[in-house]
Amino acid sequence: ARGAGSRRTKEPCGLGVGDSTAPATVAQTADFAAAALPEPLEHKVVHSGPVSIRGRPSPQAKEVGQLMRGRTVLGYPGKGWLRLTRGGAPPIEQRFEGCWVFIGNRLEAMCLRVTCDQ
Repeated sequence: ARGAGSRRTKEPCGLGVGDSTAPATVAQTADFAAAALPEPLEHKVVHSGPVSIRGRPSPQAKEVGQLMRGRTVLGYPGKGWLRLTRGGAPPIEQRFEGCWVFIGNRLEAMCLRVTCDQ
């Protein structure tokens, strides 16, 4: 069911690993996020296995590194991908700045995390 304030768009909500969205479109969306947000978003690696860092936002792009579970990274989202920026815990290597990680069920946006205090 749709809420009264919702609206339909022609764009898909997310980008699956097999989606054919052009990397340039993904990068442009991340550029918009970088312009609109006061700082990069913090994400935590929640996937049980290693998560690929890719040179561009495409599942066919060369893997240039990996992130392990529990690692925190900073970046700007673009159509289901995260463009990495400096920072994180521990900070990412400089060579990974501007590289991409597919968000999917691999990363959790810490700003969207729900917690309950009793």
